[in-house]
Amino acid sequence: MNHLNSIYQRLQSNYSDCDITYAPGLLTVKCKNGEIRADGFRTCFLEDGKTVQELLEKNDDNLYEEMERFILYLQEGGANLDTESLPTESEESAEDAVSDTVKSPAGFSSNTAEPVKPPRKWPALLSGIVIILYSLLGLFMTLFYMGDAPSVGIALGIVMHVSILLSGIALLVCRAPKLPEHSRPVICIQERLFVSVLAFIVWPLALFLLLIAFGYCVQPPLDVPFGLIMFLIGLGLLICGIWMLLAGKNRRLYVFENGSLTYMTSWGRKRELLPGQRFSIRFGANDSIQFLNADKKKIFAIERNMRGVDKLADWVESREIPLEITKLKEQQIQQEEGIEPVIQWREEYTTRLHSHLKEIRLGKWLVLALFWAGSIIPLFFFIAGALKFSQTIYLMAASPLPLIVYYLAFAPVLTLNGKQKGATAEWQSHHIRISLPLVLLPALWLMSVFHYGLEQVLIMEEKWYTLAFWFGLGAIFIIAFVLRTPKRLRGEGFFMIGLSLLLVAEPMMYAGNFALCGEETHYPAKVLERNIEQDDDDDSLEYSLTVQLDDGTAFEFPVTEELYEMEESGTEFVVCQRENPLGVRMLDLHLPPEK
Repeated sequence: MNHLNSIYQRLQSNYSDCDITYAPGLLTVKCKNGEIRADGFRTCFLEDGKTVQELLEKNDDNLYEEMERFILYLQEGGANLDTESLPTESEESAEDAVSDTVKSPAGFSSNTAEPVKPPRKWPALLSGIVIILYSLLGLFMTLFYMGDAPSVGIALGIVMHVSILLSGIALLVCRAPKLPEHSRPVICIQERLFVSVLAFIVWPLALFLLLIAFGYCVQPPLDVPFGLIMFLIGLGLLICGIWMLLAGKNRRLYVFENGSLTYMTSWGRKRELLPGQRFSIRFGANDSIQFLNADKKKIFAIERNMRGVDKLADWVESREIPLEITKLKEQQIQQEEGIEPVIQWREEYTTRLHSHLKEIRLGKWLVLALFWAGSIIPLFFFIAGALKFSQTIYLMAASPLPLIVYYLAFAPVLTLNGKQKGATAEWQSHHIRISLPLVLLPALWLMSVFHYGLEQVLIMEEKWYTLAFWFGLGAIFIIAFVLRTPKRLRGEGFFMIGLSLLLVAEPMMYAGNFALCGEETHYPAKVLERNIEQDDDDDSLEYSLTVQLDDGTAFEFPVTEELYEMEESGTEFVVCQRENPLGVRMLDLHLPPEK
């Protein structure tokens, strides 16, 4: 990517006799009967309206030298430029240039085509066999722990290893269709070797994380939420590794002499552009090259770092295929060239809410104050004995609701993206900014207090549907925020607000389960096992008692040192149990009520 603005300034100071113009993303130099056009990726040198040379991305100094030599050549008369009189390229390292091609007016010639090398299949085959064996062993271990581990842990273990099994099978069965026997593509674009090499780092790491997740779900000390998080991370990495292996095996773009293109996806599907079919190419962010049909819908995409992509430029130029860049790419170019985009206010953005900005701004501070106060103050009243446990969890869990309702009601005038760079004063005056730290900090506090504090007073038995309810509630909030927010206001702030919504959904899930519970029941605690473990962080000791519940299942209660010693000395305890219609139990271990 070239910084055209700096090149423009250098040319202006040295060649003022030339007609040099610059707009973001396009530098044009006109001198006598020649012209240079540069868009940051490709630079075309024209004489008498015909392209005589084309260069793909070079570093700024080399590109400036090429332009300077071409200008000097034109000023000396030009005289029917031939390939020997063209500015020749100086030697450059791989860091200096992505690729360079010299174009002849006749276009691309098929006799330059090299034989297409068959893809390497052994990385995907070997990985698939290892992953399948791992998944089968994991399923066997899951069945081995059945009866000892909680049902939610067993269910997660089965889902985990079935997902791994399907991933391994995909490596074996996903194959790209073969090309016709007599077809010989003039260009073949494929993934580089480092993609497959990286895959051999990613998928073993994924299996290691999944093994840790499985251990937390079936072996003490059980921590199913942490196991679920590790499972999601490991599964994401595994899918990424599988995609890399399949991309190295299958993903290719073939260009044929008749103008047709055949693209093979990583998963083995084929997409084609037939001879004469209209299409265009769009350059996107992160160096993507998108092929669009006549309706501007993406058919497939490749990346500039793929092997063989440098041969595509001549073919595209010879076919006069329309080129464009995405809005995000344009912003990226402007950012790299130090040009701040100007965000203007438009009358079409106006809604009836814009006539009540003063009241809405006052409401913002009110709901934020309720969120902070509701997430902190009830806890201290509970510790002081002024609030009951049920009142405390209801007040704290409900504290984010006013802010959520407020945002959904006034989303068209709210922005979560911080101070908008390049926004005019008029644009800023029509929007109310919500500071994300003021939302994230109480959300983190609320989550930590419930997960590590209040939930230890009355422990909720974790089942798969309690976790599903938690993430489902968070997903509902996030989707509602996305749908309610205008596209022009969706930005980087959405990640932070999404995380905050996911955090506050956990206390709401806990309070909801508690509200559905019936009256508490008590029965003698039958202690099956005593455990003392050393905390890895501060070297303190953690005490727990494994107790048999009324249905025969074992449950581990974290206890204080005092309660542990009392039970060890023979003191009797009872299990305090509440159960809701969903089958979720809320449990506590304490002395009999009469004591």
